[in-house]
Amino acid sequence: MASAPDAERAAVDAERAVLDEVAAAMRNRPDADVLDRARETVAVHMPSRLAECRACDGPALCPPFTSALAVLDRWDQVKARRVRAVLQYAGLWPDGYVHDGRDD
Repeated sequence: MASAPDAERAAVDAERAVLDEVAAAMRNRPDADVLDRARETVAVHMPSRLAECRACDGPALCPPFTSALAVLDRWDQVKARRVRAVLQYAGLWPDGYVHDGRDD
């Protein structure tokens, strides 16, 4: 009968470890303002087909755009893929780019 509490304790410890990982991931997640600002920055600084930033009046892929795209890569991969698809269609991004876990 002594093994039953030990087995329960091991199950509780394993569950606690999973919950600790989830809690740590949620603490590292940026707040909604950061994501909204990144989405807005990408929309404002989206390069034109002439490979220039309309907001900065400089070359395409300006620092604000690339920084915002990096935030989206980390926290909103769907939006980042859409942005890359638009850039690829315009000829401003190389073909075949696949974002996966190895890029982090």
